[in-house]
Amino acid sequence: MILANKYRPKSFDEIVGQDHISKILSNSIKRDKVHHAYIFCGPSGVGKTTAARIFAYTLSSFLNSQDDSKDYEDSSHKILSDDSPDYIEIDAASNRGIEEIRHLKSEIRYKPLEGKYKFIVIDEAHGLTGAASEALLKMIEEPPGHAIFILCTTEVGKLKQTLFSRCISLRFHKVNPLVSQKRLREICDQEGIDIEDDALLDISRSSDGNVRLCIQYLETLSQSSSDGEKITKENVE
Repeated sequence: MILANKYRPKSFDEIVGQDHISKILSNSIKRDKVHHAYIFCGPSGVGKTTAARIFAYTLSSFLNSQDDSKDYEDSSHKILSDDSPDYIEIDAASNRGIEEIRHLKSEIRYKPLEGKYKFIVIDEAHGLTGAASEALLKMIEEPPGHAIFILCTTEVGKLKQTLFSRCISLRFHKVNPLVSQKRLREICDQEGIDIEDDALLDISRSSDGNVRLCIQYLETLSQSSSDGEKITKENVE
């Protein structure tokens, strides 16, 4: 498994550099103030789709813990492993047309199979065509009670403005290089990668706040170095 997938966060505490997002979503679950539609906007590689998945998992686990009559723990974990029938993730960059949204509309009519909610995560939501965006807006305006929509986008200006009056909008930020450096050090310690702190800082700075890219750069460097060789700042440059 590549490092970016191996170390993908599995809880709000593990999301790097987005403490405000983790706090808002965690509190909404604890206080039973969950909205039916969200917009997660921000740069690439900062945790938008990861946060969507963790939100779905955490909400499902919380609701399951309140229900003593049934054990849904296994079904909650299926969300993290992308094996849940109640968690639908669509890449709008490649599934952007009206037919895909019509199929989604017919699919969400049915109640969840394993939990209380069915989660629909649309990545790169700004890529939807005009007709598809209108159809999605209609679904969000009149959602079934068991559906929660999360639209993730790197280009928030391309989304229909009418969506914002119907969704909770949360902005993700570029991650500070020092925060990324700390995360890379944790990964290196677990993977046994010998690397200088200055080298890790250079990797973090060169990725422009993109944590996923940081980890990809680290993996490339670790594979290009000889066994037993310490990775230095010069190697990164």
